[in-house]
Order: sequence, then structure tokens, then C-alpha cells
Amino acid sequence: MTTPPERTEKTDWTEAQARQARLEDVARRGWSAQDPDAVVASVLHADGKVDLTVISRLFEGRDAREREAFFWPVFAPVPRADLLYMTYCLLLTPGEAARNFATPGPPAGEDNHDDWA
Repeated sequence: MTTPPERTEKTDWTEAQARQARLEDVARRGWSAQDPDAVVASVLHADGKVDLTVISRLFEGRDAREREAFFWPVFAPVPRADLLYMTYCLLLTPGEAARNFATPGPPAGEDNHDDWA
């Protein structure tokens, strides 16, 4: 049995950064028309994948399905070749963003949620 050849492809970092900028720009334009205070941020991973986060008051009182209804119209014009590199797009309210990312939760084990053993 032979082993598969080593993968020699490397992510073109310049193209990955350009893709990240394009995705952020689409998100900013898409949400700022309805919410000028919307915040768009992203993380570019070493493999060229992009994680997007959009923080907007437009998501207040809306469940996941209603929020998803905002996503597709914004990203519909984006080529699939770019969308394939977006690992996720978090759609958060300002309160959720502050609570989930700025304020640490209870210490591990305190709420019994983190206990695996």
C-alpha cells in the first residue's frame, strides 16, 4: 500500500487577505444601509478561511431563522468561490456581543456545564 503524496498547495496569503476584505465589505455595505452602527469583524485563518461576525441592532428580538433571512440577501451576489472560504457568519445583537465576548462567564465547573468527568 502506498501513502498519499504530501500536499504541496499553500494558501496564497495575498488572495486570502483580498477575499477577507471583499467579504467584510459586502457585509458592511449590506448591513450599514439598514443599521449605520453595525459592526463587522473577521478573522482570517492560516488556511485562508474567514470567520465573520456582524453586530447589529437589527437582530434584536429575532431568532436564528429570522437572522438567517438577513444573511442571504446580503451575500447573494458573492461568488460561490468566495463563500466557500467563509466558515461562519455570526449575527449578534450588541447585547449578545457584549455578554458573550466581553464578559467572562462563570469559572469552569461552577455551573456544571464544563464538567465532563
